[in-house]
Amino acid sequence: MDLGHSIVVVEYNMQVIARGDYVIDLGLDGGKKGGSITFEGTVQELLSSKTSYTARYLKEYLKNFLNESLIIIVMLILHD
Repeated sequence: MDLGHSIVVVEYNMQVIARGDYVIDLGLDGGKKGGSITFEGTVQELLSSKTSYTARYLKEYLKNFLNESLIIIVMLILHD
C-alpha cells in the first residue's frame, strides 16, 4: 500500500467498514435483487446515504461505539 497499491476487502463487519478509505456498497439484496452498486464514496459520505442498508447499520454501530466510549471515559474520570 505504501507504493500506491489498492486492497479490496469484501466485509460485513462494521468495525472494518468504519475504518475504510473508500466504500463500494453492493445490494440492495442478495441473489437476483443484488449485485448493483448502491453507493460509492468515503465512509463519511456513506453515513449520509438514505438508500444504503450498510449506512443504516454503520450509523447504529457508531452510535453504540460512541456511547460505550463515552461511558468508559466518564468512568475513568470518576475513578481519578
